[in-house]
Amino acid sequence: MKIGMCAPIDAAGAVAAMGFDFLEPIVFPIAALDEKAFEALVKHVRALPIRCAAFNMLFPRDMRIVGPEADAKRTAAYVARAVSRVAALGAGILVVGSGASRMVPQGWDVNAGLDQFAETLACVGNEAAKHDITAVIEPLNTRES
Repeated sequence: MKIGMCAPIDAAGAVAAMGFDFLEPIVFPIAALDEKAFEALVKHVRALPIRCAAFNMLFPRDMRIVGPEADAKRTAAYVARAVSRVAALGAGILVVGSGASRMVPQGWDVNAGLDQFAETLACVGNEAAKHDITAVIEPLNTRES
């Protein structure tokens, strides 16, 4: 069994020193980097004493994937970029948590919201499969999602 810790990439040395097997950083800041900054990050991650084997918080809080503000085309483009980037950083697992992004807004039909979430999960799963990454859904309570 391997045990990881959710922490920023900058904490890799401390996480390794504590005896953890891998690091689980947040996706959305990585997806937001420009190309030059991302290339520098790839070099940095390859030199770390610990692997970034899993990534969490795929969607930023302000990117709605459920409700009237959801945009399936924008989501698909974002997912393709984010998944390719975490793949370049060594991801084996991609956690879809992002409670604020997937929360059904008040007044929105719950079934429509579930359909939107399912569509997003299919998109994530398809992109993850292209990179041999396992996508998982973080079970969140009703206050979070």
